[in-house]
Amino acid sequence: MKTAYLLFALAVVAAPASALNMSGFRDAPVTRLSADEVTQFRAAVIKTLESAPDGTTVEWKAPKTQFISRITPLKSFSEGNRKCRDATIESESRDRFERGTYSFCKAGSGDWGFAKPPGGKPAAK
Repeated sequence: MKTAYLLFALAVVAAPASALNMSGFRDAPVTRLSADEVTQFRAAVIKTLESAPDGTTVEWKAPKTQFISRITPLKSFSEGNRKCRDATIESESRDRFERGTYSFCKAGSGDWGFAKPPGGKPAAK
């Protein structure tokens, strides 16, 4: 069940769960979050993608779980008619730490998702 929360948080909205390589996420810090905290974390990632300037780090702490994440948009760009951003997400919870750089694009529906899912093929446009 926690793997589902992880996928939801990392996918931010777009990539189908079947397109994600789940093996690298089973011990990720985000698996320690409750369902409510995953929703809050997702909102923090989206807000950062929407409004934080490139190079600015936004820190988010879970209200109940020992978890902290730093989200840093690195660059903004366009892919066709989609607004995209590269961002580094660094998270830690007790004895777990994970850092990754991801490319996100905003779909026509206005939802942010992976431009290329981690370990997968490019997402549909």
